Amino acid sequence: MTHIQTMQASTFGWGKGTMQSLEELRTGKRLVGEEPLQVGQGKGAGNGVIMKIAPIAALTALTGRYFYDEIIEFGKLTHSDMRARIAPVAVYMFLVNALLAGDEPVFIDSPSLEFFYQDKMLKVICELEQKYVQDVKMRNYLSSHL
Repeated sequence: MTHIQTMQASTFGWGKGTMQSLEELRTGKRLVGEEPLQVGQGKGAGNGVIMKIAPIAALTALTGRYFYDEIIEFGKLTHSDMRARIAPVAVYMFLVNALLAGDEPVFIDSPSLEFFYQDKMLKVICELEQKYVQDVKMRNYLSSHL
């Protein structure tokens, strides 16, 4: 409901997919928790989830609690493709890592750090694919491309 109230106040900078999805919920075309309606052929839904996860990453850095499943559910607002719901988790993990690094510089070209974070991220993405992706042919799509 807060999302809809915010939309009614201003949509400056909002993507079409988010506005369409919230309008569907507001008018009852779909219910909260239902899959989003399909976008038209050649029309992308963007990825508003990635644009909105920085506060969730900050909350993780402050509390130590990870919100993988919540990010997947958040993606349901605009994305029927599970890959578009899981992909933001990788970005979220990088944001959490950056926030937790604090004043200590993190050098991406450092093999030990790079492999540690890469392995952790891939493990989480693989687990989410196994849990959420129903189509076996697409189950390892993200992890194999990452």
